[in-house]
Amino acid sequence: MADIPRLIFSYVSAIPNLAVHFALDIVDQMCEEGLSLSVEMLHSILHASEENYEYNLVQRIYYLIGCHNVTPTSETFKSMINFSVKMKYFNGAYAMLDGLKKLNISPTSTIYNTTLVGYFRESNIRGAMMVLKQMESEDVKQDSHTYSYLIANCNCEEDITKYGEEMKAAGIQVTKHIFMAPINAYTACGQIEKAKQVVLDKRIPVNSLNEIKGALASALACSGMIWTSTI
Repeated sequence: MADIPRLIFSYVSAIPNLAVHFALDIVDQMCEEGLSLSVEMLHSILHASEENYEYNLVQRIYYLIGCHNVTPTSETFKSMINFSVKMKYFNGAYAMLDGLKKLNISPTSTIYNTTLVGYFRESNIRGAMMVLKQMESEDVKQDSHTYSYLIANCNCEEDITKYGEEMKAAGIQVTKHIFMAPINAYTACGQIEKAKQVVLDKRIPVNSLNEIKGALASALACSGMIWTSTI
């Protein structure tokens, strides 16, 4: 009997095209009969779900965790939150953030960023700010990805400046995404000249300059303009 969970784990791992819901049926039945569900087996099921684009199984997987006393990791939650975001089930993703505390799992900026970007993609600014507020209340430090999402989705110059100053004060490392974010934000705000000025920043690494110029050209094209680099 002790080898059964290992056999299921091997089965799920070896067959990426497995009907994941069938594997969940087996796992659920085994757990009901007293066998333990390991986090490794859970991750294999999550991986198989992702391979088969069966993101809709996330709630069932989350239910298994609660019913069978599985101890998930932050990586487990990252995957489940990512699935919820892809399903546009943002309330579920947000609820999972609360679940971290109940299981004494330390939240990371990556987990919060996954939810944050999902809200922004749906232009749900209120939801994004709700995630940001919870991130701050849990004392999870914002990273370069957090700020790039915040800046890219600003709708006024004042907010772009505010987040830029916060980022600088926090000592956040400047990445290529940090340079791309204000390009998109300034363009959306109609501040075309300021968007163009971003590519003149001397802090831009040489190996990222062409990509950042490309982001500018793309942003301007979306606004019906053409930009020719003279740098």
